[in-house]
Order: sequence, then C-alpha cells, then structure tokens
Amino acid sequence: MSLTVAPTVPRGSAPSLQPFYYASSLFVDPMREDISTLLVAFVTAFAREPLEPEKPFEVFKTVWKDQGWDLVHLKVLDARAREVFLRSVMRLLVERMEPDEHSLIRVGALFALYTFYNIQPDSLDINLQSVQYIILTLDSFEQLLAFPGALRPPLRMYVTYIISQLLSLEVFHIIPHTSLHAHNPRTLPHTIPLLMQDIDHGHKKKTGRPSQLTQSQRAEKALSELEAYNSPVPRDPPTPDEYLVLKEQLRTVVSSEALKAAESLTMERIQAAEKHVRDKNLPLDDQEGLERLKNTVTQSSGLLGLLQQDKN
Repeated sequence: MSLTVAPTVPRGSAPSLQPFYYASSLFVDPMREDISTLLVAFVTAFAREPLEPEKPFEVFKTVWKDQGWDLVHLKVLDARAREVFLRSVMRLLVERMEPDEHSLIRVGALFALYTFYNIQPDSLDINLQSVQYIILTLDSFEQLLAFPGALRPPLRMYVTYIISQLLSLEVFHIIPHTSLHAHNPRTLPHTIPLLMQDIDHGHKKKTGRPSQLTQSQRAEKALSELEAYNSPVPRDPPTPDEYLVLKEQLRTVVSSEALKAAESLTMERIQAAEKHVRDKNLPLDDQEGLERLKNTVTQSSGLLGLLQQDKN
C-alpha cells in the first residue's frame, strides 16, 4: 500500500502549531528572554524616576504596551495550542517571582501575571480559549503571601491589592511542593527538538575559519576531557605528553583572558585555603609546591606551564 504526503490540517482551516511546541525549548527559551526584557525594562523605567513613582502599576502598563505585550493574546488562536501557551507563559512568569530574584523583578513579574491573566479575551464574539486558574505550588503560594511584607510603600500597597484581588477571585490552583514536581509537564522546557545542524551526517569538515558554535563545542569537549582526567574515579593517569596535548587544545579554543581569570580564581582559592590552614595551626605539607604555584602564575606561561617547566 502506498502512502501519499498530505497536510495534517483539514483543508480550509488555518495552519497551527502542535500544542507541545509551547512546552518545548523552541518556545520556552525565547519566551524567557522576552519576559526578562520586559522585567528589566520595568525596573529601568521605575529607577529612572527622580523619586519612587507613586503609581508603579502605571509605569508597568506603559512598559507592557511599549514592549508589545498588549497584543500577546492574539498570537495563538487554536484552542488546544492556546491552553498550553497560556499555562506555559504564566508558569514562566511565576518562576520570576521566586525569593532569590530582586524585589523589583518580583513586583514586575506579579504585575505581568496579573495583567496577562486579566486581559484574556472573554467576549463571546472572539471565542478564544482562556484558563480559569493560575497554578502555584504550595511553597510558591506561601512566598507570594509573605511578599508584601518585604516591600515599602507605595509598592507594598499595590502588591497587597493585586494579591487580595486574585485571592478574592479564587484564581489560584494550589499543587504540592516544588520538590515533588507536581507540574505537568514536570519541567520547562519539556522537550528539546533535535535540529538538523545537530545531526552528524558524516560530511567532510568545512574549510575556513570555524564558527563561534564550533569553537564553543571544541572548548566544551576539551574542558570535559580535562575534567575526565581529574575525575576521582580510579583510572590510569595520563602521560605528561597526553596532558600537554590536552593543554594545547584548551589554549586554542579558550581565550587568554578567560585563562587568566581562571588562574586568578584558582590562586584566590589556594590562598584562602592556605590562610585557613595557618589560622587553624595545621601542618602545611607542601610549602615548596605552594611557592612554585605563586611564582609560576606571575610568568607568561601561567599555571598551565607548570608541567612544561618540569619536563625542561
């Protein structure tokens, strides 16, 4: 039996994306960036005022419209896909309300969640899918209730009012603690599509200057190989020549500035450990090796030149 290629959308219907697209990295990652852009713009506009604005929500609404978010509900019209779209966006906004975020970012995320939920078209003439509940884990709900206490007026009054409005409308659907992974899907993004450029077709290597993606992949591979050699899992130690080859590979794909920064961080940690040992009056077993490290880091070859010096 032969099969013919045919579209999955019925003839005459508007084309639409599959619902799972709105839980995949193709949508989630750019949406996270758009949300970050919105929140940073709000913080910037808020801080631009000579004094704290008396109407912070008015500042937010201006930024919301300037960023084009007032038309966000017209981007997805298909009912099945729209529900996943709405759930994903609200979940991404909720994740920016976590306590480890800056207080103004949390305020902006709450303003955005409140606005996004309330401007869902509910007219029978438009007939667009809407959601009735905002899903929150138990710990996120508790953090939301405690949030106004960490703010000063006038932000505290606005945040308290918005939370009280949402509570009075009973829009929160509480699910178990975050640690129990009760969300569906469990994580966002839920799927990471395999793109064509990620597939090895066995083609010959391209000539010319490598792209930034290729350089990044080479750097990750070199670093992972170095990490594998330093793994505590028992294995035959590399020979000095093998280690030197790996170091040269690392030098070709990592900039000298990045290497210098890594060396500085390494020395800071070594010196902090040395100070801790001395403060505790503990024996320092390898004072000579420590002095060699301090002397080597001042030379042009840096810490990566230690083994080369030993061979010489």
